[in-house]
Amino acid sequence: MAVALFNKCGHLSYIGIGISKSSHPLVNRLISHVLEKKPGSENEYQAQKKWSDVAFLATIGFNKNQDYLAAALETYLIKKLNPPRNKKGKT
Repeated sequence: MAVALFNKCGHLSYIGIGISKSSHPLVNRLISHVLEKKPGSENEYQAQKKWSDVAFLATIGFNKNQDYLAAALETYLIKKLNPPRNKKGKT
């Protein structure tokens, strides 16, 4: 799955992918890189401080046997759109 994160002004901030053998690769990726548990809560999350400007996300899903397309799309979009929070893939 390819994901794009947008700030409160609607500008593109980041492009990434969530690929794994789990049934929820995007959720796992967000929890490990973007979200943190809300203080005093077991099941609620909030954006990490460095991601607090993110307002919404967009995704493109792929079948499990086509995960390689997500990685190719990520590389292409990073090179084409140059999101400010992406470092990998920039040339």
